[in-house]
Amino acid sequence: TIDEYRNGENLCCRYQFTSKDKSTIDRKDLVDRTEWKHTWSRLTPVFLPEGYPESVSSDYIAYQKWDSLQAMMSSMTGLISTRAILQGVGVGNAEATPAAAVVQWVLRDGTGMIGRVLFAWFKGSELDSNAKTWRFMADILNDIGLTLELCAPMVPEYFLALACCGSLAKSICGVAGGCTKAAISRHQARKNNMADVAAKDGSQETAVGFIGMLMGVAISPVLEGQAIIWTLFIVFTFLHLFCNWMAVSSLIFDSLNMQRSRIVFQQWIDDRSKRQVGFLTPTQVAAREKILDLMPMGNSNLKMGASFQVVRDAKLERKVLDLYLSEKYIPILVEGNINIVLHKDATPRDLLKSFFHAMVLMNRQSLLKSQDQVMRDALTFVNEHFENVRNGMVNHGWNVDEVLFSTQDFRS
Repeated sequence: TIDEYRNGENLCCRYQFTSKDKSTIDRKDLVDRTEWKHTWSRLTPVFLPEGYPESVSSDYIAYQKWDSLQAMMSSMTGLISTRAILQGVGVGNAEATPAAAVVQWVLRDGTGMIGRVLFAWFKGSELDSNAKTWRFMADILNDIGLTLELCAPMVPEYFLALACCGSLAKSICGVAGGCTKAAISRHQARKNNMADVAAKDGSQETAVGFIGMLMGVAISPVLEGQAIIWTLFIVFTFLHLFCNWMAVSSLIFDSLNMQRSRIVFQQWIDDRSKRQVGFLTPTQVAAREKILDLMPMGNSNLKMGASFQVVRDAKLERKVLDLYLSEKYIPILVEGNINIVLHKDATPRDLLKSFFHAMVLMNRQSLLKSQDQVMRDALTFVNEHFENVRNGMVNHGWNVDEVLFSTQDFRS
């Protein structure tokens, strides 16, 4: 007997050898073609990755559900603001000239293009490591841009300035949103199928965006008067941000950025002080993560990839520095701030170890010891425990090879 599955999970038919010489094969259809479930199974390959649900992460449906809803709300707010911009450049105004409208539109789009390039230059390296934060920030910026565009026709003397600022905010949203979507698709893909996951995400967003546009067209006849326009805009904007918050909150990353690493290591250090041994899972850490994570290291200032100049300025004893000759990093603790000098050949394992070392130093800096002694003791502790901690994290579901830390440009 041979069972055949559609899309990797749906049992659709069964083949059975019936004759003694096995030359005859009967087929039995196991799908009731009158049921709605069969229709859904036909639609599944259109909007869900091949092999779903085994081919995606466990948080896939939770995220995509809220992400699709936010896309619908974004289509509604976008339609309202576009209507305002078109009125501002002169659509429907007999006195407006095409040349003036073209100039305003070019300046508006040009500002957005420049902003897109500059933002990618300044913040591009942080988008992978802080995907949740920038995914949500992207939509905040998008709503700020739409709000500015909606305000622009109300103050004609500042129309161009507001329209340009709105375009700038939306362009930054485009960069941040697009890059973080790629990071999220990489996280969701579990069968080397990132392209398929990204393509199906685009299909879902297109379908939902189209529905949002139809809803926008349906309500357009009532968009007369500032009161109703602003009321609907505020309602849709609130729903947009709420859906985005729920979407990013549902993500359960097993990769390690600074915030997740800090939560895991600090919990381990606290448990060890109570003579307990335990590790947080990605699901537990996701519940503790801050979406708007402006201070991933809490009140401490950590710089990874600092210049070797900080070692020179610290004036440590040579015999203390010699202890780190076999390491691919040197941590320097000065007044609660930690600068980590990285070797040019530092691997993800070295980055994770240096971060664990930094956490140990932070928890020991209040001890009444000299800096040299603190550094000696911390290195001994890290070398004794790091491999056990790293292996424990692997056993609790962490991908310790995907270390996404924002570092400075220096290597030594």
